[in-house]
Amino acid sequence: MIDKLAKIFTFLLVLMPIINQYASPIRQIGFGEILFMCLFPLMLVFMINKQLKVNAYLFFCVYILAITFLIILFQRAYSFDDVVFRVLREVFYIVLFLVFAQFYFDFNCAIKIYEKVVMGVCFYLIAQVIAFNLFGIVLPWYIKGLPLYIGTEVEYYMQHFMKMYTYFYRPTSVFLEPAMVAQYVLPMVIFKLFCKKANSKNSLIIAIFISVSLVLSTSGQSIVVLSLFWFIWFLKNIIYKRNLIYKIATLILITSIGFSVFYFYNTNDSFQLTLNRFNSIDTEGGVNSVNLRVLRGFSVYEKINLPFKIFGIGLGNLTAHLIEYEIMTPFDKEMGMEYMNSFSYILVSGGIIGISLFLWAMFDLFLKGTTYARYIIVLILVLSLMASIYSSPIWALYMCLILYAKKLSHDENSGHQDNLTKKLITEV
Repeated sequence: MIDKLAKIFTFLLVLMPIINQYASPIRQIGFGEILFMCLFPLMLVFMINKQLKVNAYLFFCVYILAITFLIILFQRAYSFDDVVFRVLREVFYIVLFLVFAQFYFDFNCAIKIYEKVVMGVCFYLIAQVIAFNLFGIVLPWYIKGLPLYIGTEVEYYMQHFMKMYTYFYRPTSVFLEPAMVAQYVLPMVIFKLFCKKANSKNSLIIAIFISVSLVLSTSGQSIVVLSLFWFIWFLKNIIYKRNLIYKIATLILITSIGFSVFYFYNTNDSFQLTLNRFNSIDTEGGVNSVNLRVLRGFSVYEKINLPFKIFGIGLGNLTAHLIEYEIMTPFDKEMGMEYMNSFSYILVSGGIIGISLFLWAMFDLFLKGTTYARYIIVLILVLSLMASIYSSPIWALYMCLILYAKKLSHDENSGHQDNLTKKLITEV
């Protein structure tokens, strides 16, 4: 029964970033989240008398929750509903990947499922590009008839997409935004590039295929992250590979990619508009998606009072705090806007103490983790500077890939893993 629960848990966790885009019958809870809530009681039965392992990330979690309750005593105004909802959401994800995943997340099974899903996502994205450019058809990116779990009204959301298409088409596969495609798919690129398994020709071809798909999505996040990890792969192969032919092939591949980028930038309007978005970063102000994602959170932190800079304002307090203290940044459309990247959100919510605990936890996991886990830590830190992924299905997936690749390596040393799992461990 435990093995079956582990497979169900792992399957749902891998698919959660997709299925959680749809609303559940309960307000403000995604469909993926409600499925896990139904599963929790059954899993809990088989965890009785099990001993939990504690890691550095738990100390960060305890602090961010504690400061949220303590800061209410000093806040002149706060939204009780917002605080309770955010705290419950935080607790849900902590319990998901720090407690239940210790016993039910099967890394070996997850990689197999994840690779198949990623390939399906990329094939469908390419089909969307072909259908639009050759036949003018916009293939669906969501299941019509199912309510979406998004922060805005569905009608407004669809109008936003239709308006965006007047500039250039941005395929999203089965996700609601190109950035979500990038966030979901990128760990598989890393797996294919840097695990020993990726030394094979097929793994490198798959990494290239996925990378091309991400570039076609026109996601700025994917371009930044792909550039970083392909550059690291290039350096590793040039410096550490002794085979001269392999080094020459690597140089040819990277040169070809460089010429391709130059060619598409000068001939493809969509690709040109995507890269030009990086030029829209302006520290002086300006309301655009790049400024909102990269700069706004740090601007908010700069304007809050010193005690809050040190200890944070707590979870769920952001909107009420900004309105109460009349804080506006050059990047705001209106007072009380909540959107900022994850790094900034942790900084504002937990202060310098909270962000220090978070970075210490990541550093500790980096030192103790496998090669694959270390690359995922780099990925989560880079994306945290560009996107809002904290306490989300993507965050939960990343944390499980970090924590339990490491957990399996310990199990391998103690002789409790089968040969197939051991083989995979040596590759990650």
